[in-house]
Amino acid sequence: MHIDAEEIKEKYGQGRLIFEYFGELTQELVPFLFERIEKNLAGEEHVLNKVRRIAKICLEILQNTLHYQDRHELPPEVRKSLLLIYAKDGQFFIISGNSIQKANLLKLHGRLSKANRLKASELEKVYLQILDEDELRSDGAGLGIIEIMRKSQNKFRYEFFDLQEEISFFLLECLVGRDKSRETLEIIPTAETPMVHLNAPKGIMSLSGRSIPHNAISFYRPILEWFDDYLAEAQEHTEITVKLEYLNTSSSKCLLELLKKAEQIVEGSRSVEVKWYFESGDDDMQEVGEDYALIVNLPFEFVEVQQI
Repeated sequence: MHIDAEEIKEKYGQGRLIFEYFGELTQELVPFLFERIEKNLAGEEHVLNKVRRIAKICLEILQNTLHYQDRHELPPEVRKSLLLIYAKDGQFFIISGNSIQKANLLKLHGRLSKANRLKASELEKVYLQILDEDELRSDGAGLGIIEIMRKSQNKFRYEFFDLQEEISFFLLECLVGRDKSRETLEIIPTAETPMVHLNAPKGIMSLSGRSIPHNAISFYRPILEWFDDYLAEAQEHTEITVKLEYLNTSSSKCLLELLKKAEQIVEGSRSVEVKWYFESGDDDMQEVGEDYALIVNLPFEFVEVQQI
């Protein structure tokens, strides 16, 4: 099997192609390619805030490719590397590929898989830890992989294809911009858990009903992870609406964690408003909201209603 760049473009390309390179990659070529990438991206005025980030991601990918491709140990016919950049609806899709010895697949797969399991809130911690150690961790993602994920703010998609008996082709897709499949999250209410509506484009988050699950951590985990992703590109104004008739102790801890995360939006000069609904005569739920208002640095609006 050989590397077919046109076939890869046809199968994985999304939107308008704004940069492509297919050929042998050397350290001497990297500055030239980086300059071309910056020049091609300069025409994307509508997303200037992403352009520098995209260029830096591409530079990290090129340097990572040099690190993993084992160029001198590969036959000449499979030494080619691939880099494609597509633009579509304010998002950028960066696709890179290079040959790799199968003996090194397990290590690379492990690093990518481990990086994909990290939540947004954990990436910065791991990044600083690796910087402090000043070396690549033998049991986790290398600095380059973590840096690419930090800048793209999305998970990796990757595949391996057989080329020769001992050689595979590694294909990596990196999305820059919000992953539209994760823009909203809807959870249907049950007798123990609330209805959840999370909408990133509108900056709206609401919980309503009752929150008394046996395992609150398990229920709130996808909500907190969604919120971690939202923090990366929060709207100018975020509205959090809480209409709970009851919540147990473990749920209250998870809700407090979410509100503390929301404080990070305010620190970034954006605004957040919490609307706390409670039924007339329900002093307990009113006091819970007032306690939160004292703990977190967010504006609360208390709304008394006849029934939730």
